[in-house]
Amino acid sequence: MEHLTQPKDSNKTNNDSMLGLPELDLLPFEPISKQQMNRALIYFNALTKVENALANASSATQQAWQNTKRFNREDAFLNEIAHKAQLSDLQLDFIFEIGITM
Repeated sequence: MEHLTQPKDSNKTNNDSMLGLPELDLLPFEPISKQQMNRALIYFNALTKVENALANASSATQQAWQNTKRFNREDAFLNEIAHKAQLSDLQLDFIFEIGITM
């Protein structure tokens, strides 16, 4: 099932509404499995950056990453790792968008 997802940054102005186009009611990102996450990270050449960020993360964050079966876009530990890996919110959005198809 194909769907549009909600970008994380909801503070941006919707350019479509300024153009007179209707606003879209976007769905939240679907959770992705650990395997889908790894495949998406490989696809975007980000796996090494994430592994390095994990190595320097707190033990609680490392444990959360290792023990999760499904990643949610809003997971605090995931956002911490993405920040440490210097992945932007948009890049993380793309990882979820592609990851759900893998």
